[in-house]
Amino acid sequence: MVDRKPVTPRDLQAAGRAVLQAVSGFLTCERLTLDPHELIVLHEACRVADRLAELRDALAGADLHDPVSVRLLAEERQQRLALATLLVTKLGLPSGVAGDNPAVGMSPRSRRGQTGARARWGGPRAS
Repeated sequence: MVDRKPVTPRDLQAAGRAVLQAVSGFLTCERLTLDPHELIVLHEACRVADRLAELRDALAGADLHDPVSVRLLAEERQQRLALATLLVTKLGLPSGVAGDNPAVGMSPRSRRGQTGARARWGGPRAS
């Protein structure tokens, strides 16, 4: 584990910085750190949050039956899925879904290892 606070990339906008701040706060509260490759994933998640904000701004007040708006809505949905995948699946952060109670003090890597072991050895799966 790397003992350093995530550095804010220069290209992040407000939404991306907010995600970085929220995740950094969670990591600090849980006394967790991210490995260098996990920092890259976190930075990409922040960039996805920025793209999502741009899409939402473009859709504000748009005619949702317009073909361009329909494509923007589809892309907005894909970006939401990408953000959730990066944060919950790739970084192992808690999803906020009822029943999602990761072990306190476990690193994201340990939680992923535990999930992999359950899948391999047939133990109870987290939903």
